[in-house]
Amino acid sequence: MLRKNAAYIKLLIGTTIGALIIASAMMFHHQNNKIGQLQDELYLKQQNEQRASDYYESILNMKTIENKFNSLHEYPVLKDSTIEMEHTYDYTADGRMGIKKHVEIAGYGKLQYSAVVNLSTAIITSNNNGKDITIQIEAPYIDMPSVKLQQNSLIIKDRDYSFFCNRNDSAQAQKLYMDSFVDGGINRLTELYGRKDKQNELDRIAISEVHSLVRALNLNGNVNIHVEIIK
Repeated sequence: MLRKNAAYIKLLIGTTIGALIIASAMMFHHQNNKIGQLQDELYLKQQNEQRASDYYESILNMKTIENKFNSLHEYPVLKDSTIEMEHTYDYTADGRMGIKKHVEIAGYGKLQYSAVVNLSTAIITSNNNGKDITIQIEAPYIDMPSVKLQQNSLIIKDRDYSFFCNRNDSAQAQKLYMDSFVDGGINRLTELYGRKDKQNELDRIAISEVHSLVRALNLNGNVNIHVEIIK
């Protein structure tokens, strides 16, 4: 009888220990699952917060660029550049007894000009959670009001006066010569930058200058800036 009781007690103890082991294993598995679930939830929360932060910085960066561009409008990308130019002008006026008066002036000087890009029409977009910002700008162009004869650069090589010309004719011819120098310069610049190679060169300068401008804005985060010319 005692042996039977002892065997029963051993069986009971073994069963109880087995049950405890199984229960512990199940509890441990459940805790591991719970911990894993919490870790996943924490990771997703961090990712969502990071995306929200990236999105906020992207909007902030784009707004900073837009505000700056809108305040600048036409931005000089090539300022006070010069080219040498020869120029001849023939002045004509009515003289006595219907005889025409002529003054011919020939010389050369430096034509000064600037090139600009219109930033107010720029298209600004972002991707890669705001880490990449693309700026599309129209092609730069010569700022025609900036075209002028560089001060103290004009050298007159020759003046030819017809009969009856006086000092007033000489002064008027000189003024018209300088005015026509600028007009001729505008035509020359239009022709020069009508060439594909010169416009491509101006495009490269504009892209570089816009990059420099944006870098000076101290944007938030590690942002890659891409500048493109709209063709």
